[in-house]
Amino acid sequence: MINNTQYQNFLKWLELNTDLSEKSINNYVRGIERVTKDLCRLKIIQKSLEEIKGGKELRTIMNNYFSISEYKELNRRGNNIYRFI
Repeated sequence: MINNTQYQNFLKWLELNTDLSEKSINNYVRGIERVTKDLCRLKIIQKSLEEIKGGKELRTIMNNYFSISEYKELNRRGNNIYRFI
C-alpha cells in the first residue's frame, strides 16, 4: 500500500508538472488512495503500486479491477478518472 509520504510526493509532482487545478489534483490523489485500498482489500494486489514495474502487469490489475461492476460504474460516474489513475 502507498504510504502518506508517497501520496504527498504525488500531490507535489502534480502541482509542479501539470496545469491541473487544485481541485483536480486533490481528486486524483483521493482516487489513487481509494483504488489502492480497494485493490488491497480485494487482494488484487499484495504490494505497493509503486513496486509494479511493467505495463502488462498494470493492465492486468486494471482489467481485474474494472471487471467488477461496482468499480466499472464508479469509473463511469467519475468521468473515467479512475482509468487515468
